Amino acid sequence: MPTHITASSSPGGGLAAMTVQATIRGEVDMAAAATLFADPARARILLALADGRSLAASVLAAEAGLSASATSAHLAKLREGGLITMERSGRHRYHRLAGEQVATAIEALAVLAPAQPIRSLRQHTRTTLGVDLAALTAAPSSRSLLRFCLDWSEQRHHLAGRLGAAVLAAMLDHRWVTRSSRGRGLDLTTAGAHQLQLHLGLGTD
Repeated sequence: MPTHITASSSPGGGLAAMTVQATIRGEVDMAAAATLFADPARARILLALADGRSLAASVLAAEAGLSASATSAHLAKLREGGLITMERSGRHRYHRLAGEQVATAIEALAVLAPAQPIRSLRQHTRTTLGVDLAALTAAPSSRSLLRFCLDWSEQRHHLAGRLGAAVLAAMLDHRWVTRSSRGRGLDLTTAGAHQLQLHLGLGTD
């Protein structure tokens, strides 16, 4: 319990008065912090920052599927709640988690939270690539099943999470793509280009 002591002296040099002020803290307001996590849009923003990156508001807007104004309002609430901080670099502003405690809270909630059903993925991942989505969903893991991550080199989003890793592994096994000798990139093979066009209608232009 923080205590503040204020003392004043008399004209003769003696102690005239001493006032003791105690600031008493009540129980922690867990609901206030939980409210910040409970909003789906803010939860997506926090998940985008969970890997320790500092991201611009425009990137977070894309990650969360929000307008610029809505993102700005959510970021302000997260800053006021002490969950994120903002740092300037020239004309740009970058946002990041306020500390390890916030990251730990996100990880704990991710373990407790129920997985949302994925209805928009086609069955190609299993029938063509051999990726069993049901098995991935059922397997216990603290890693997200599916999320989108910004590729800084291309400034475009790519599939991340356990599903993204499994799809990449399967595409490598089927030699739809091969590891590039020039770095971390991938080279699309002729067979891979054909399969992507055949099953997903994706061109390579």
